[in-house]
Amino acid sequence: MSLYAIQKVYVSNLNTIVVRCPACSNTKIIPVTKLKGIKCTFKVVCICKEAFKVNIDYRRRYRKNISLLGKYKPLSDWCPSDWWGKMQLKNLSMTGVGFLVQGNHKISKNDKLLVNFILNDRHNSEIEKPVVVRNIEKNYIGCEFQALSPYEKALGFYLLV
Repeated sequence: MSLYAIQKVYVSNLNTIVVRCPACSNTKIIPVTKLKGIKCTFKVVCICKEAFKVNIDYRRRYRKNISLLGKYKPLSDWCPSDWWGKMQLKNLSMTGVGFLVQGNHKISKNDKLLVNFILNDRHNSEIEKPVVVRNIEKNYIGCEFQALSPYEKALGFYLLV
């Protein structure tokens, strides 16, 4: 049994992963074309004979687990223009956000929302972006940012730290 935590590795656009041995820091590039789309954990044995486990993540971007408060507003006719619902952000990436809402909600897949939250960075940067709902699991809402410029400075720096 490995003494090391399971490494999360991200699949590149070349369908490869890069793993680093926790014992000797040797890196290895492993093709994962045959595993495309399959979430799995598997054992890697390094040239130094150390064995460790890696977990493949197919996300296009790194997702940071967070706990911030914010608000959301459905961009639809049934919602009053001044209404905002409360949300607790659970994760954030350059391409989207995942959050929890309290109580019952009328949010459906492909709905358009406006999200607003303040990062707990040095500048208390305010982020307000339109999103499209991509995933709903009870009170968890997963969304993709719309109209996001390729480089959002505040968001990019926040995800680095």
